[in-house]
Amino acid sequence: MTPHTLGRAPTHLPLGGLIPFPRDARARVFPQAGDASPRSPNSYVCSQAHGSAAPIAPAELGQTLERMAQTLRDQLPASGRGERGWVPPGTHPDPRPPEEADVVVVGGGVYSRASTVLSAGGIRQQFSLPENIQMSRFSARFLRDINEYLGVPNEPPIDIQFQPSGYLFLASPQNAAALEATVQLQRDEGAQVTLLSPTQLKEKFPWINTEGVAVASYGLEDEGWFDPWTLLNAFRRKATSLGVQSCSGEVRGPPTSPQNPPAFVTSANYMTPPAPSSARIKYVHVYMPDSLEYQPVACAIVVNAAGAWAGKLLEAEGLPRALCRPPLPIQPRKRVVGGGVVGWSVAYWLKMLEGRRRRHGMRVLVVERDPMYSRASTVLSAGGIRQQFSLPENIQMSRFSARFLRDINEYLGVPNEPPIDIQFQPSGYLFLASPQNAAALEATVQLQRDEGAQVTLLSPTQLKEKFPWINTEGVAVASYGLEDEGWFDPWTLLNAFRRKATSLGVQSCSGEVRAFVTSANYMTPPAPSSARIKYVHVYMPDSLEYQPVACAIVVNAAGAWAGKLLEAEGLPRALCRPPLPIQPRKRYVFTWHCPNGPGLSCPFLVDTSGAYFRRDGFGGNYLGGMSPPEEEEPDPSDLSVDHDYFQEQVWPRLARRVPAFESLRVRGSWAGYYDYNTFDQNGVLGPHPRLENLFSAAGFSGHGLQHAPAAGRAVAELVVKGRYETLDLRRLGWDRLVDGEPLQEHGVV
Repeated sequence: MTPHTLGRAPTHLPLGGLIPFPRDARARVFPQAGDASPRSPNSYVCSQAHGSAAPIAPAELGQTLERMAQTLRDQLPASGRGERGWVPPGTHPDPRPPEEADVVVVGGGVYSRASTVLSAGGIRQQFSLPENIQMSRFSARFLRDINEYLGVPNEPPIDIQFQPSGYLFLASPQNAAALEATVQLQRDEGAQVTLLSPTQLKEKFPWINTEGVAVASYGLEDEGWFDPWTLLNAFRRKATSLGVQSCSGEVRGPPTSPQNPPAFVTSANYMTPPAPSSARIKYVHVYMPDSLEYQPVACAIVVNAAGAWAGKLLEAEGLPRALCRPPLPIQPRKRVVGGGVVGWSVAYWLKMLEGRRRRHGMRVLVVERDPMYSRASTVLSAGGIRQQFSLPENIQMSRFSARFLRDINEYLGVPNEPPIDIQFQPSGYLFLASPQNAAALEATVQLQRDEGAQVTLLSPTQLKEKFPWINTEGVAVASYGLEDEGWFDPWTLLNAFRRKATSLGVQSCSGEVRAFVTSANYMTPPAPSSARIKYVHVYMPDSLEYQPVACAIVVNAAGAWAGKLLEAEGLPRALCRPPLPIQPRKRYVFTWHCPNGPGLSCPFLVDTSGAYFRRDGFGGNYLGGMSPPEEEEPDPSDLSVDHDYFQEQVWPRLARRVPAFESLRVRGSWAGYYDYNTFDQNGVLGPHPRLENLFSAAGFSGHGLQHAPAAGRAVAELVVKGRYETLDLRRLGWDRLVDGEPLQEHGVV
C-alpha cells in the first residue's frame, strides 16, 4: 500500500505540499467521523469535532483506517488499473500511464489557517457523550506513550510539553444536577473526575470567587494541555518516514462547462435514469496552484477530513445533490461584516471578546465597497459626541463611547505604532428650546441626569452670561453638556479601529455583497419559517468576478445601504418581513470663516430652528448645516451639494442666532449620508427574527459614529456570548419593528 497525503493550497481548502502526487490512487483519505457515507460507500468522514480535533485525532483516525483497510482488501483486487481521469466529450484519454498510489490523504501542509495549530491545545475526558470520553482516554494513552508510536530512529525524542493541570468546570445552581450526572457518566467510562463543593473549591483554588457556583468538576488525570504544533509535526514526520508523500493542491473543479472537469466523478455519471440510490466516487480532480492545472486522481476510498471546510467539500461540483442529503453541518467559523466605523468596531470587539486562547480562531472578514471611504457616512460627518438624547439606551451608549475614547490607546493602541490622538474638543453641546419645547427639554435633561450625564439647564439670562455672542430671542431654556461632549476627528477613529482589528487578524476586502445563498435554497415546499445564510456573494470590482464566502454569521453594518442589502438576490422575500426601514438621507455640511464669531468658547450649538454649527479648528473657522423637512429631502443618488440651501435656509437662521454671522465667507461644503431609520430614528441592533445567523448594526440616523464603540461591543457580545452583558440594548432589536412599536428619539440633529 502506498499512502499519499494531499495538502491544500493557501487558497480555499488549506494545505501545502512537497512533491507532485500520483494520478491514479486506489484509496483516498481527506483532511465525514469514521463511518462510510450512507449513499457513497467509499466516502468516509473524519472532520473536526468542534474544537476537539487534537485530543481525539489518534482514536478517530485509527477507527477510520481500520474500516478503510477492510474496504481496500475487499475492493483493490477487482479494481483493475485501467481507469483514467475524466475525459471531456469529444476528446481522447491521456495516453501517459498513470502513477500509482493506494491511499491519498487530503488535509495538511500550509498551516497558517489550520484549526490544529491555532487551537488552545487542550485534552480532557469531561464530555457528556460516551464516545467522546472513550476517544479522549485513547488519545491520552497515545500521548503518554507518544515516542513508542511516533518516534523516528535517529531523531530527537518528542516532547509535546504536556501540562497535566486538569480541566475545571464550574456549574451554576441551574446546571448543577446536569454536571453531577455527567461526572457519573465520565466515571463509569473510567475517567478520574471529582466533584468539588464551593467550600472545597475555595480551599483548593483560593484565588477563585465562588459566588454563583453550586458545584465544580475537576479532572485528576490525563487532562491539561500540550503543544498542538509538536503533535502535528510528530504525526507528519513519522508518516513521512513510513513512506507517506505530500503535495499542495485542492479538490475542486473549475467553472462547469463541457470542456472543464467537475471536482468529483462518481459512478452516477455513467448511469441512466432513474437516479441511483447510492454511488461510488471514481475520481477526484485536484487543482495544482503551482501549475494552474487540474490533475485527475482515480480512487477506491475517499476520507473527508477537511476540517472547517468538510461541509463545503460535499457541495463541490460532480457530487449528485440528491445523494448528499443531509448536508454535512460543518462550516468555517467566519464572520462577514460590512461597513465603516460600526463594521470595524464589530470586527474589533469580536476578536477581543473571543479571548486570548482563540485569538486567531475566529475568521472575521470586513467587506467594504468604498475602500477609500469617499462616500462613507463616518468620515463625512461633523464628528460630534453627546449624551443629550431622549432615549436611555442612546444615553448609555454615548457614555460608554465617551469612556472608550478617553482611554482609546488602551483599547486601540498597537505596539510600536504612534499613540492615537483623535483631537477631541470638549466644548460640549448646547441645545436651545423655544417656549413650546421647553417642558420637553427639561424632562429630557432629568432623564439624562438619571443616567449619569452631566448636563445643566440655563435660563436665557444665564445663557447670555455664558455665551454673550448669542441672541436669546425666542429661547425659553437651554441645556448644556458639562462633560464628555464635544467633537473629534472621525477619520482618526475609523483608522484606529481598522488598524487595531487588522493587528488582531481581521481581514478585509474591497467588494460589495450583492447576493446570498440560504438554507431555504435547499428546502422543498412548504416555505420554511426561518433560514440561515450559508454564503454571501461578493462582487469584486477589480476583477469583475463574484466571490462566494461561506459564513457562520453575517453582520449587516452597511450603514445607509443596510436596508437595501436585505433586498439582495437570494434572500427569501417572505422571511425578510418586516423590511429593514433604513434609507440613505443626504445631508449637507458647510464651512465658513467669520473672524468676529464666537471664538474658542463656541460649543456644538443646536438652534431652536434645527440649524447647528460648531467651531472648526482655530482662526475663526466654523462648520454647520441643517436637516431639511421630510417633504424637502434632497435626492440621495449622488453627493452633489445645493449651495442655495445654505444661502436661503441655513445662513438666515445662523445669523439670527449669532449676529456676528451676518458677515461670513463660505469656505467649502460637502455632502454625506445619514443611515436614516424611517421607523423611529434609532439603531437596529441584534439578530434578525427569521434569518437566524444575520445580525444588524445600522440605522443610527446620524449618531452612528459616536455610538460605534458601544454598538460594536453589543453586537459582538450577542455573537460570541449569546447575550448583552455591558449594556442592555434589547429594546433596540427587531421586536419593535415586528410589533410596530417605535422607540422615538427626539434628539436627532
